[in-house]
Amino acid sequence: MVLSIRVIQLTLENGVREILLTTLLDADRFPYTDFQGLYAKRWGSETHYDVLKNILEIENFTGTSPLTVRQDFYATVLTNNIRGLIHWELQDEVAQENQNSTRMYAYQLNKNLSIGRLKDRIVTLLLDQGNLQEFYADLKREMKRNMIPIRPGRQFPRTRKNRQKYTMTKRRAL
Repeated sequence: MVLSIRVIQLTLENGVREILLTTLLDADRFPYTDFQGLYAKRWGSETHYDVLKNILEIENFTGTSPLTVRQDFYATVLTNNIRGLIHWELQDEVAQENQNSTRMYAYQLNKNLSIGRLKDRIVTLLLDQGNLQEFYADLKREMKRNMIPIRPGRQFPRTRKNRQKYTMTKRRAL
């Protein structure tokens, strides 16, 4: 099997050189400049996968049967979708507050705490034991109350302590 690829070298705004590999070989239909813009747009997807894998631990299942794996997967996706919808709705309010604020940093919604607050309450909602409008308003208020500052240029080295990502004794409670 022969696979033809195109190698594209980009220089980002901060001067870092990135090398992209693609199967889109036609340089006339897909010019270099298209890739420069597309590269920056990928961050929304990248951060979404980061939330799914590292915060929600979508690969960490509570059992080994196919039914358990499916239930865990769908519960995780449902929780993330509800969180995402609420965050999406709150974005305009947060942006307005950041614009009108005299704080040192702009603030954003805390994904970790938002998921935690939602996990604590979602079972009650799904069992139809609560008022949906009240649940939604309380959750929005709670998520907005737990915002975190955006500190530009902040980086920390990644250190892995355990080669096995999820052990059988470490199960999440979603």
